[in-house]
This record gives sequence, structure tokens and C-alpha cells, in this order.
Amino acid sequence: MHRYILVIGLLLVTISGILSAQTKRPSSRVSLAPEMATWFPGLDSDFGISKETFKTAGLSKLSVNELATLLAAMNAKQQEVKEQTSQSILTYDCGPKPRDTEKVKIYFDETGQNNSISEIDSGVRERLRQMRDVEIVYDRMESNIEVSLLTVESKSVSGAPFGYVASLATFTPCQYKWGTFNGPLKDLSNHFVFVAGTTESLIGMLVSDLDTDEIEKARKMNAVIKKSSSEPR
Repeated sequence: MHRYILVIGLLLVTISGILSAQTKRPSSRVSLAPEMATWFPGLDSDFGISKETFKTAGLSKLSVNELATLLAAMNAKQQEVKEQTSQSILTYDCGPKPRDTEKVKIYFDETGQNNSISEIDSGVRERLRQMRDVEIVYDRMESNIEVSLLTVESKSVSGAPFGYVASLATFTPCQYKWGTFNGPLKDLSNHFVFVAGTTESLIGMLVSDLDTDEIEKARKMNAVIKKSSSEPR
């Protein structure tokens, strides 16, 4: 009798263990830890975050997604600062656009020309047009040289004419830009005053001075640019 009771007891313990094991069967779901962020060279070159800074700032504790969100926010701020900076910087753009290395282009500023002697002004232009490598243009930003020429007749106290005076100023044509504002800007190169007894001699002096000074400088600059643009890179 005791023997049967022992066997039944053992059987009950065995069945209970099996049922308990089935009840505690592990779940098939696996919890994956997020991939942690690691330093890479682009952090230094694009954001100034060195490997040491990455570590000391605790960025290694961020996940890849968290670091990506942070970098996106930093990049957006950088672009905002660049845009604000570009709006507050005053810039200058000088010289002909486009540059023609075969010709020196001259623009005559006719401001205040009403009282100038047309015979001398037109004579200077005509002489310049006769030069094969010189061209008169009517857009200042296409020119290498901007010229302001004012000529007057000299008279004595009694009103008798005895000669002619010319003021010749040359400029490098420039354009300024400041935020949304832009406009023309003159960079003074030279200013000369000539005195002559006749209109013909004054025209010769003006053209000769332009040719040997400003025009020759532009020729040399064109030659340098032409040579550098033709060299293989």
C-alpha cells in the first residue's frame, strides 16, 4: 500500500515539473539594443567635432538615429548663419564681364558733358577707334577702362580765347553688392590735366596718354589672362 502511494507521488511530481516547464517556455520575441553612434572623420571636417571631443561630450552615448538628428539640426543652423553672413558682407566685382582678351574696351562716362567741347571729345573717340585692339563700348561693366573727359576753352580776363584745358580721369569699373542692394562703383586709377593751344594738339595728347598708360596696362593684363587660360591644368 505504501509502495503505491510512493509511485503515485513521484508521478504527480513528474507531471507537475513537465507542466511547470511548459508554462515557463521563453518567449520568441527578442529585444534588440539600438546601434550606438561612433566617431568618423566627417564629424571633424564638417562640424569641428574631434575624436576626443566626441568622447568627452558624451556623444558616444547617443544612438545612430539620435546623432543623425543632432547633426541635421547643426547643419540647418550653419546654413542659417551662412545666409545671414552673406547678407551683411559688402563685396566688389571689378573688370569686364565677359573678358575679351583680344581687345581693350573703353567706356566714356558722359555725365557733365553738356559744357564739354564736342569737337575734342569726339576727336578722342575717333582716334581710339582707329586702334585695332581698342573698342568703344556703351556698357560700363563690359569695359576695361572707364573714362571721364571734360574739356573747356581757356580765355583771358577780357574774354579772348588762348587755349584749351582737359581733365582726364580713368577708373576701373566695379559693381558692389551688399545683401539685396547692388550698384555701380568707380575705382579711380588716374587723373590728369592737359593744356594745349589747339584742339588737334590736345586730342593728340589725350589719346597718347591713354595709349601709353591705361590702355597698355589693360593689354598686359589681357595677355596674362590669355596665357594662363590656355595653359593645361
